[in-house]
Amino acid sequence: MQLTFFSAEGWETWDVDRAPVIPAGMPVLIDDDLIFEDGPGRPRPVLAVNRWLTELPVSGAPSPNSWAYYARVIKAWMEFVAGCGIDVFDSREALKAALGKYAGHRAAGPVKDRFVASTWNQHVSVLGVFYRWAISEGYASAEPFTYRGGLAVFAGTGRPVEVNLARRRMPRPHVSISFPTARGCSVPLSRRLTTRACSRRGDWATSACRCPLSTPSPAPGCQLVRFRQVTRAGRQVGEAAGFDERGQPGRC
Repeated sequence: MQLTFFSAEGWETWDVDRAPVIPAGMPVLIDDDLIFEDGPGRPRPVLAVNRWLTELPVSGAPSPNSWAYYARVIKAWMEFVAGCGIDVFDSREALKAALGKYAGHRAAGPVKDRFVASTWNQHVSVLGVFYRWAISEGYASAEPFTYRGGLAVFAGTGRPVEVNLARRRMPRPHVSISFPTARGCSVPLSRRLTTRACSRRGDWATSACRCPLSTPSPAPGCQLVRFRQVTRAGRQVGEAAGFDERGQPGRC
């Protein structure tokens, strides 16, 4: 499948009555054999995809960058299901089977084809929007996704939402680390810790600790050490200083 971008330059020689109304830079998908239909009244799915793409500017995606991204998402999906011998507008059972294989391919397939959770969720969202549109326009009779009801709460007000079960769960990054107040420190350590290198030594200290960074050595009884807080995802999210040899907050 080929991906190109529309340009109306030279349209006067196209044997048409008026200038095309397709926006400049709109992506266009074309099968490798350059055929859009298999016979009279038998259009290929790529025609429906191209129509959906042309409606993106009035469907919440006004940016040309979004058009190109959506087209690449659909192109990758169409090429994958075609390799499985499944049509883009096939039955629900066939589409669900293809989606399961596609999810495995993007999660544990060749390294160059793998998606992180955020990228996979973006692709699932784009495909979900496309299939909802295709069903409403009569191009498709089913979609591969399954949804469950949920409740989104904002500012004390809840509204029902649908959650696509094909989405991957994403780890929530740690934004703060709480520690007891260090004895003698004027600033509590129960805040988000930011680290910076000492200008005269190779140690690390936090903005929450009042150890004098301008001295070659820290105050007596306080040993600058590195503390690593690791999330469930295994990511280091912070470093702290001001603990004595027993692992307790030192006296600064």
